[in-house]
Amino acid sequence: IANGTASSRIIFTSRESVPAPGDWDRIYMYGTNNQLSYFDYLYAANSLRVDGDGSSSAATNTTIDNGYFANLGSEAYGIYMYNGGGETISNNNITVLGDNRVIYSNQTDNISITGNTINAEYGIFVYNATGIYINSNSIEAERWGIHYDQSGQNGRGGKISNNTITGMLKEYGIYSQPNYAHGDTIINNSIHRTETPEDCCWGTYFIRSENHWGIRNDSLGVIKGNTILYDDSTGTNQVWAQQRGIYSNGNKIDSNYVNIYNNHMNCDQFYSIRSYRSHITRNTLIATANRHCSSQYFIHANAQGDSILIQGNALTLNPGGNDNWEYGIYLDGGGDNIYNVSNNTININTHVIARVIQLKGKTYVYNNTITSTNDQWGDMIRVDNDTESTIYSNVFKMAGSRDDDRILKVDQGATVNIYKNTFITQNQPGIYISTGVTGSVHNNTMVSTNDGNYGLYVDGSSLNIKNNNIVGFETSIINNNSTMNFNINNNNTWDTSAPY
Repeated sequence: IANGTASSRIIFTSRESVPAPGDWDRIYMYGTNNQLSYFDYLYAANSLRVDGDGSSSAATNTTIDNGYFANLGSEAYGIYMYNGGGETISNNNITVLGDNRVIYSNQTDNISITGNTINAEYGIFVYNATGIYINSNSIEAERWGIHYDQSGQNGRGGKISNNTITGMLKEYGIYSQPNYAHGDTIINNSIHRTETPEDCCWGTYFIRSENHWGIRNDSLGVIKGNTILYDDSTGTNQVWAQQRGIYSNGNKIDSNYVNIYNNHMNCDQFYSIRSYRSHITRNTLIATANRHCSSQYFIHANAQGDSILIQGNALTLNPGGNDNWEYGIYLDGGGDNIYNVSNNTININTHVIARVIQLKGKTYVYNNTITSTNDQWGDMIRVDNDTESTIYSNVFKMAGSRDDDRILKVDQGATVNIYKNTFITQNQPGIYISTGVTGSVHNNTMVSTNDGNYGLYVDGSSLNIKNNNIVGFETSIINNNSTMNFNINNNNTWDTSAPY
């Protein structure tokens, strides 16, 4: 036990008259219930080590508090813990050099790492442990902030909360590596990527960056209330990278704020949220994209044979440049995937967007409001081949000058039930139904404000079409079937030059 005070600190330092990093080796701590507080750890060659070797000298329940670590050797971590448990690491200020971790823990369950100030290339690394608590740390990192690797461990998951992580963050802010039964909680963290990476050059124009996540969690847990910011608006390099705000496998993604300003990044993939088997609710997603990425998504979801909820999210695409944006919400996978897409608000304020929603699997889409104030690069909503979709009580508003992009297209072989929606277009057509589609389109209101080509085009399908209000299109309904479709009836048309 060695406890200093705020006014009388314990100092571990070099004995040289002109001290230099690496002048002395390190401190080892063994046994149980060690305490070290209000101290300075200066010019050491190696980390302060809490070492349990599995024998009677195993170190458990150690407390390290209010330490100041500086001027360490090039190979030194800050605090290194091995084969212990119950440690408390709090209120320390630690700076390390090179590719060393500030706090490293291996096989130490039930540890608490709180209130530390960290500056390094790598922040906190916890390996082979359960029941961890990482809270209220301030981390400035070049590569990553917090890495929790619980591979192969049984026991309860960890809680990572209220941390502030800034810096270049070439790899990620927080990564909870998989043990799918743990259920980690990642809540109320702030991750701000503050500068553009510069790993190595590609010719004259491009800098090669590594794949980046704000938060990645693969543990059947909760990702909630986090703020993830990436702003390269002041950067000068054109970067080639993969960018993901949140990457999730089997979590509840709730009430997060993700805002990405992509001024200089030319990228392979760009996602605000990329998820598998994850519910996505009440998130605010904002993007301002100025450079072109080959695949750009607000939400890319794959239920992987499960049923998931995408509900109450607010998506906004803001002005930035003239390049295309791919998707708002993209639902992946086959017919065994079930999606509930409801009560979302999507505002596309600029750019040519390819598609706001792409539907696959079995989908229920209702009570959403989607507004696009500029041109589409394709259809606003696309129901994929052989998809089963129920679309009702939505408001779809589509502006722009292109006259060949539809507000809704249903591909071949799909089954749809489309009712009680409001579709408003400018120059664009309304709904296009492809060959072999079954189901019904009824009780919808379709309005064109500037003579769109048609309200509804039925191409080789005999689904039920009734009780729709169709206003302002050049042609209300085009029935392009080889035989008459007698299931088209009781539709009301106004201001159309060619009723059906």
